Amino acid sequence: MQDSTTLKEKLEKAKRAQKVWSKEDLKTRINWIPVYKKLLLDNVDELAGILSAEMGKPVSQAVGEIKGATGRLDFFYENSEKYLEEEIIMESDSHIEKIVRDPLGVVVNISAWNFPYNIGFNVFVPAVVAGNAVLYKPSEITPLTGEKMIALMHEAGVPEDLVITVQGAGDVGSKLLDLDIDGLFFTGSYGTGKAIHKQLSGRMIPCQLELGGKDPVYVSADNSDLDSVAEDLVEGKFWNNGQSCCAVERIYVHHSHYEELVKLFTEKTKSLIIGDPKDDSTFLGPLARPEAVNLLQAQT
Repeated sequence: MQDSTTLKEKLEKAKRAQKVWSKEDLKTRINWIPVYKKLLLDNVDELAGILSAEMGKPVSQAVGEIKGATGRLDFFYENSEKYLEEEIIMESDSHIEKIVRDPLGVVVNISAWNFPYNIGFNVFVPAVVAGNAVLYKPSEITPLTGEKMIALMHEAGVPEDLVITVQGAGDVGSKLLDLDIDGLFFTGSYGTGKAIHKQLSGRMIPCQLELGGKDPVYVSADNSDLDSVAEDLVEGKFWNNGQSCCAVERIYVHHSHYEELVKLFTEKTKSLIIGDPKDDSTFLGPLARPEAVNLLQAQT
């Protein structure tokens, strides 16, 4: 039960840990990343199985997400020094102007369920490297995945009180925003993003929102390989069971290609295998949320 008292206790732990961590040199703040990457890859089959069981994506795609996300770890490990170093703007005998990048403090990360590794790594890894503490709330749809991600960070050397998991649904997220936090990073729906912005705006808390869209594709007249185009469109639409903020949702086709592309797209869509996400041949597993099933059924 994540009541307000429990959340405040977690915040105080994170604040104390952040004060210590922010004084560490950058080498200490990044040295855990290669260890974390190895732990993820050593446990990839278990982690992928948990993710698939929680939100339905085929295990093969879950493995791909985890392995692919480790490339982001490599980027932060290799580039953090460049992006965090002091920047001299102007220097003379009498004065110096420079930019120094200080950590925010304790940031809240309310994350998403569709790509928890990709989305999570984009936020809590650079936050920690920059000297912050994180209260990480995974989606209520993928709570075990969230627990495992953070537990492996601790095993890799990140202090336990520096990155703390907070479990719960939207009501818990709202309680987190009422705390004395220093930043918010949210990935989710446009409606929830608006509500979060409204809740935080009066307190001038830095707020980063990655929200859903309605992504279009245009197939122009100069496309000569329509079979390849159709293949890409089908994958772009149905990867991760179609549950992606960047999934293809609208297709505009030049009239000269319309009939042929519709034919190819339909054929390739019908060939997708729907089934057990543990089966390597499965491309489409179950949807993560009952309301998504209801929405699809209402359109038939």
